[in-house]
Amino acid sequence: VCICYHNSMNGTSDNGGNVGDPYLQLYPDQVPADKWVNQMHLFRQAGGASNWELPMTGESVYPVADKDYASTGYVLGSFMYVFDSTTEPAATSYAESGNLEGAKTAIINSVKSNPSEAQLAISNKSNERNINSSGTGLGYARLDGWSVNFYPKQGSYVYGHLIDRWGNVFNKVWKSFNVDSYASTLTGSLDSAGYDLFEDGGSNLDTVTLDSAQAEFILDANSTYEDGVFTTTAGSFSVNTGAADTKYGIVITDKAGNKTTSKVTTDSDGVLTLNVEDACADLSSGAYTFDFNGTQVNLYSGDVKLIRSANITSTSIAGTQTVATVVTDSSAVKVQLTENGATRTFTENSSGVTVTENADGTLTWTIAFKLSALGEHSFSLRARTLSGWEDSDITLTTAIVKPAAAAQEALKSVTSPTVKAGVKPQVKVRVAEGTDAVRFIYEDGSTITVLRNVNNVIS
Repeated sequence: VCICYHNSMNGTSDNGGNVGDPYLQLYPDQVPADKWVNQMHLFRQAGGASNWELPMTGESVYPVADKDYASTGYVLGSFMYVFDSTTEPAATSYAESGNLEGAKTAIINSVKSNPSEAQLAISNKSNERNINSSGTGLGYARLDGWSVNFYPKQGSYVYGHLIDRWGNVFNKVWKSFNVDSYASTLTGSLDSAGYDLFEDGGSNLDTVTLDSAQAEFILDANSTYEDGVFTTTAGSFSVNTGAADTKYGIVITDKAGNKTTSKVTTDSDGVLTLNVEDACADLSSGAYTFDFNGTQVNLYSGDVKLIRSANITSTSIAGTQTVATVVTDSSAVKVQLTENGATRTFTENSSGVTVTENADGTLTWTIAFKLSALGEHSFSLRARTLSGWEDSDITLTTAIVKPAAAAQEALKSVTSPTVKAGVKPQVKVRVAEGTDAVRFIYEDGSTITVLRNVNNVIS
């Protein structure tokens, strides 16, 4: 028989004590400055207690005076429970509103309502990659060491419960970190249009490293390479290694540290193409960015612009049609031109508007309208989706001119009286004002030109 005496340390707060204090404490931690991790860490401070002094689930040799769960008749021991709105809607609602105390109380009541299920789940699970059998990143796990690493569902919450044999209890609820435990995948072959690189989990790509001394970016009409930065409106890019049909190693790492190592082979021209897709990509910042062999790569850089391009007829005659051509994303439902605060708004059903769907998924708006004021006109441009307007940095400029003067008929009439042979005829020619000369053409093609006030011409 062994009789032991210990301080009870009653009064320990739910926030625990500082490291080194004689209190139970459970706290999350990660590498400083990391925005994403591939697993979550919980560290335990047992106030000097040894492992055997923190009972495990289902033990009965040392009955535990657990103030939270003793009334159930079950010894749950020290455990954690990862939950979200699908499993614990009430607790999640409290947590999302910032009421973590309310969330903690809701979880305790939920566990007490079905202690046998909780005990069975805790008994079967230790610190595994997915903490429940369905692999969703939700559920129970034992806290059977000084620290535990686990992979919670993104956006979930973690409830931690510590109990020692002397009745000291610690409870707390935390929001899980930005956890991405999924490595990128790479598929494809020489027979396909390059290799498909798929990233998921939320952290996005960080680096892609190709084991090739040469990897020159191939440019097209949609891409640029300036100051060591490759930018394209597409979701793929190609590099020329200079070596045909050659196999290279490739390492893909996301921002959570998950790493994928694979092999790729260039085509007969030494070209390697990577098609990148990220299910969690956020393009609101303007591009999807990562590092490829030391070069910054910006994909999808043009997709954020609602208006892709625009032009307008340079000169139009007052009162006739001026035509503006605007290329937009397929989501555009309106286009608006503004000059000095006056707006012209067009939809696909507006008079003078034709909207054409392009093969690349864009729309071409051909907009015909009339301007009467002479001079130069400059229009700012914006378009609208169902969710709102987006301004463009494109300015359209056109000039409106007067119609050209109509051509005037100089000759009005001719009077040619009949005269006898040898008598000079006097011909009366009526012409428009401003006419300076009249030319007579003989049947043989010869001519004679008479000028005003000259050559016996009386005007």
